[in-house]
Amino acid sequence: MYGRYDQIVAISHNVLAMLQNWLPQLKNRMTLINNGVDIDKFRLAEPYDDAYFAQHFNLKPGDIKLCMASR
Repeated sequence: MYGRYDQIVAISHNVLAMLQNWLPQLKNRMTLINNGVDIDKFRLAEPYDDAYFAQHFNLKPGDIKLCMASR
């Protein structure tokens, strides 16, 4: 499948390394473009407590909260 592509874009160094190991014959077509999110800034983030969500989003303690970030 990847052999038909002109270029293969990896979103991180880890993904690039995995692709290069999996498809060594296509290394010359691979490019790294970081996804733009510095995950180290979020790795140690503290969660908000229920009071924050109650105040800002009118959610009750115990309500399920689902969040998605994308660009």
